Amino acid sequence: MAGTREPLRRARTRGATALRAAGGRVVRHLPSIVLASAAAGLAYLLAAWLFGAPQAFFAPIAAVVCVSISPGQRTRRAAEIALGVVVGLVAADLLVRVAGTGTWQLSAAVLAAMTVAVALRAGTLVTNQAAVAAVLVTAVAPTLGGHPLVRLGDALVGGAVGLTLNAVVPRDPRHGALRALDGALGGLADVLRRLAGALRDRDLAGAEAALDALTAVARTLPDLDQEIDAVAEAGRLAPRRARRTAATEPIRVARRRLDLLLVSVRSAARAVAARVRHADEHAAADLEPAARALDLLADGVAALARHVHGEASAQQVVDAGRDATVAASAVLRARPPASSAALAVQVRSGAVDLLRAVGLDQAQAVRHVEEAGGTLDASGADDVPGGEDVGDRDVGDRDVGQRDVG
Repeated sequence: MAGTREPLRRARTRGATALRAAGGRVVRHLPSIVLASAAAGLAYLLAAWLFGAPQAFFAPIAAVVCVSISPGQRTRRAAEIALGVVVGLVAADLLVRVAGTGTWQLSAAVLAAMTVAVALRAGTLVTNQAAVAAVLVTAVAPTLGGHPLVRLGDALVGGAVGLTLNAVVPRDPRHGALRALDGALGGLADVLRRLAGALRDRDLAGAEAALDALTAVARTLPDLDQEIDAVAEAGRLAPRRARRTAATEPIRVARRRLDLLLVSVRSAARAVAARVRHADEHAAADLEPAARALDLLADGVAALARHVHGEASAQQVVDAGRDATVAASAVLRARPPASSAALAVQVRSGAVDLLRAVGLDQAQAVRHVEEAGGTLDASGADDVPGGEDVGDRDVGDRDVGQRDVG
């Protein structure tokens, strides 16, 4: 019976995590969803007034794509849409004039439009937009009539409406970036606390569930990157916002270290699972000190979240990282089982990433860690692979020796 309950518990945990992540995505993107729906209606209204309602089908499409839920690229997207429409219109109109309309003509128009776009080294959006324009021109436009230039003007009206709404709507893009970073850091701190609890309770399922939750945190990072891009774009489109967008530098600095911090926490999670799995084979003296080190690193991640909001100083984050280092180094000096030693090493590595996330360079961060907890050799970890002094190498280098601790 217990064997049946455990998979159900893990399934519920994963389902709840996925549901929270889905709700968070909807909340983050709701302003853009509303903006896209408004842009479609306004673009159709304006294009219908200029060219007549039967011709106003490119405008709402272009407007929606320009203000779609992927922020940070709207200026470039508008130009790509215009180029894609031109390519598709020209290719399809020429073919319709020569060969008429029909099934094979539609396929040929799409083939020609996409071939031209690829030959021009256009991106995916341009190529797809050219194909869409070719389909509409071949399948719909002949029944409506109208000049090809009217269709081009229709699409450009939609792009102009989208860009105008994006520039005019008073939405501070910092809010989206802060929400996305809060989600990532909050999820990371929660994973660390869950790992500490799993270690104290010798809960293997809890440790594995925390590792699953860490994967969910990693999936939020593309959204964070898009929000940061949106901040930069807002500064370009509205120079008056430049001073406000400059205030996002702590977000950018923190984001640059998140990938490596995730690697450290993932390796620590594997070490926790290994330690719990073989808990009966070793004395339990190291469990509470190792769990405390994880809790202190979680406190540091929470302090980093407050720091990007201006609610905590960089020194407070540094102090939290040093506290976690002290606790981890105490674990190492006690010569624990290899899995606990690996865990402590990853906490020290995470502390370095935490310090780098508030703007310290690699040498400064490592110096703080070694002042607080001594060098790894002095801490008794000379036989444990991994460590904090890895600079900015590829994240794969950080995980060497820690992947198979379980």
